[in-house]
Amino acid sequence: MRVELPPEPAYFADRDEQRERVSRALREWQGRSRPLAVALSGPGGIGKTELAHLIARVHRDPFPGGVLAVDLDDFRLRGVVDPGDVLAQLLESLGVEPQLVAAPFKARCRQYWNMTADAKLILVVDNARYASEVVPLLPSSGESLVIVTSHGPLHDLEDGAALGLTPPPLEEREATELLGLIVQDPRLAADPEAVRMPARVCDGLPAALHVAGRWVRGHRLRPLSRLIPQLRGELEEKGVPDVERVWDTVYGGLSPQGRLLCRLLPHHPGPAFTVESATALLGLGREACEEGLEELYGAGLLGLRSLTRAGDGRMRLPGPLCGHALRRSRQDAAEGEAGEAQTRASRWMVRQAQRADRRATPTAPTSTASAKATASPLPTTAIRTWTSTRSTSKITSKGWPVPAR
Repeated sequence: MRVELPPEPAYFADRDEQRERVSRALREWQGRSRPLAVALSGPGGIGKTELAHLIARVHRDPFPGGVLAVDLDDFRLRGVVDPGDVLAQLLESLGVEPQLVAAPFKARCRQYWNMTADAKLILVVDNARYASEVVPLLPSSGESLVIVTSHGPLHDLEDGAALGLTPPPLEEREATELLGLIVQDPRLAADPEAVRMPARVCDGLPAALHVAGRWVRGHRLRPLSRLIPQLRGELEEKGVPDVERVWDTVYGGLSPQGRLLCRLLPHHPGPAFTVESATALLGLGREACEEGLEELYGAGLLGLRSLTRAGDGRMRLPGPLCGHALRRSRQDAAEGEAGEAQTRASRWMVRQAQRADRRATPTAPTSTASAKATASPLPTTAIRTWTSTRSTSKITSKGWPVPAR
């Protein structure tokens, strides 16, 4: 049996829910004429590839045709993948001599379909950007399994992916467990709260947790109380190695409007934002902001998990992704770009708070002088001072700040 998988990672935590859903889908996938497709989407560093490889290892016994794996980024030239080149590698993995691989693309597709018609195999396709890159690679056998990873969801995958999964950031318990496995340091066992601190800095991103683990492991003599601020500074300045390159590539592929919104979001007053407050920050209107947020989500640079779970319209950039956006802002932003955006957002928040106050306060007679004072714009410094006092406020689905109680 041919198995094109790297060695299993030394440490892996959680993802039980996603693994169970794949197992259930496999049990229910009977008598179909097309392979079961599992699509794993999420930002770089969330652990999609490791999860795809784990799923392939766990389920490889019922697939005697073996496990084939391709990384589409290895075939990407100036952002474009030629599926014919990928098919050539897959055919060679299936035993076809290189000189016997059909030259015309359509003939190569037929050759691949013929080779996989009765196969029971697993195909792992890593780093897909578009469904059109994946569809020509699907085996023709309904008894095969295809696992695809991508930064954003592949909504246009032909007939839809049979099972779409978005691995979320690790919860604090799982993140703490993974960090403890990586570090194997008695300092963590002696101080349970200490191990939670680096886990929170990494915001549940497995790649960042591995960086934190190596950082703690490499400084055995320093107390954790000193290490954590240093770790936070290291992540903010340099980001997550390897993953930073991936995020830079994804950022570079955004539209100018998407890149602008990505650079501005870390300057939002407060960590949580809504479509309304992000619209004020961007300054290009609601439609442009909605398009920008959808583009960031599709590129895996923004998670909408908080939006769908909480149901109150609030979103946030996970810590490592926020750090990356801030670094891009420092490198690429035009002079005054961030400050002007903060002023727009702060003025918007002041107006929303004034509206909320008027709704909550009984109407009282207003003199002409006081009306003029209320109508006059507040100085920028006053707005930012007011905003800083609201840093712990929630923002409702209507976009109004609600002071925390």
